[in-house]
Amino acid sequence: IDSSTLDVDASGAITINGESTTAISSSGALSIDSETGINIGTTTDKPIDIDSSTLDIDASGAITIDGTSTLSIDVDGATNINTSVGGIEINSEAGSLTLDGHTGVDIDASNSGKVTIDGAQGIDIGVAADTPIDIDSTTLDIDASGALTIDSATSIGIGTNADKPIDIDSTTLDIDASG
Repeated sequence: IDSSTLDVDASGAITINGESTTAISSSGALSIDSETGINIGTTTDKPIDIDSSTLDIDASGAITIDGTSTLSIDVDGATNINTSVGGIEINSEAGSLTLDGHTGVDIDASNSGKVTIDGAQGIDIGVAADTPIDIDSTTLDIDASGALTIDSATSIGIGTNADKPIDIDSTTLDIDASG
């Protein structure tokens, strides 16, 4: 068929069967539209390669990416995942969530709220090696339902920069010093 336009009207399925490659080429926009759905590779898993200057996925419902291997988002330069409406939830039910920042990991909720860390089995900080922890806070509230233990190999300093009031309200106060 050699024509400037090809118009096919069919009430049933249209089948294009190529022995090796079926190519559809257009010098203008190529549109695929269906009232019910668009299916690609539905009989068996097929590789899909999209090479585009811009990829815009606009969905009125949820976008689900489900793979049995690794999902990698890798961009030359800065990799950004942004949301302007809601939160970003990363839920790893099968294993652990690892944030590996080679130059650091920054969690900043200073513009919107607080940072909450909650672990059903505990929260570990610096367990691989002795790691300095710097807490700069207007108020530090430690509320433990069990014992609170402070242990140091060298010393424990309270109010070492200047004289500070110390308030101890206790039924028993035991100070055991060797010096």
